Amino acid sequence: MKKSMILIVMAVLCLFLRVHAQSSTTQKNENVKPLLIGDKVPDLEFLDAPNVAGGKLKFSDFKGKALILDFWGTWCGACISGFPHVEEIQKKYRKYLQVILIADSGEGSASVSAFLEKRKKNGEEIKLPVVISKLTKKLFDHNHYPHYVWVGADRRIKAITKANELEDESIKRLIAGLDLHLPIKLP
Repeated sequence: MKKSMILIVMAVLCLFLRVHAQSSTTQKNENVKPLLIGDKVPDLEFLDAPNVAGGKLKFSDFKGKALILDFWGTWCGACISGFPHVEEIQKKYRKYLQVILIADSGEGSASVSAFLEKRKKNGEEIKLPVVISKLTKKLFDHNHYPHYVWVGADRRIKAITKANELEDESIKRLIAGLDLHLPIKLP
C-alpha cells in the first residue's frame, strides 16, 4: 500500500512538472515580439547546426561581420534554387559578410540533416552554416519562403527582403554600414 501511494504521488508530481515546464516554454515563446528594421538582434545561440563544427553556432561567432539570414525549407524549390547565388555572395564577401541558412519551418533535425546529406552525395554540398530553430520564426516574422533578413555588423536589422534584392550594390552598402533603401517584404 505504501509503495503504491508513493508511486501515485511520484506520477502526479512528474505530470505536474511536465505540464508546468511546457507552459513555461510556451509562455516564453508567446512573449517573443518580432524584430523590425532598426532593432538590435540578440546574440542568438543555435544548438542545432548540423553542418557546423561542434553543431553549435552563435551570432557573436561572426563579430564585426554583417549577416544575411536566409530562411528556407527543404520543400521550398525557390529557396533551394537560390543556394548557389547566396554561396557566390558568401565567397565574394567572406571577409565582411556571413550568410546563414535558417531552417525554421518546423522541420526536425533529422529531416534537415537527411536533406543536407543527400545534397552532399549528389555533389551539391551546402557549405554555408545551416541552423534549425523554431524561435527564429517568431523573432523574424514571416509566412513565406525564401525570406532574407539583413543584419549590419552593428547587429541592427537593415532590411527584410525577398530573394531578388540580393544584389552587389545593396550588399556593399550593408557591409559599409549604410542605410538600405530596399522594398520591405511583408510577413
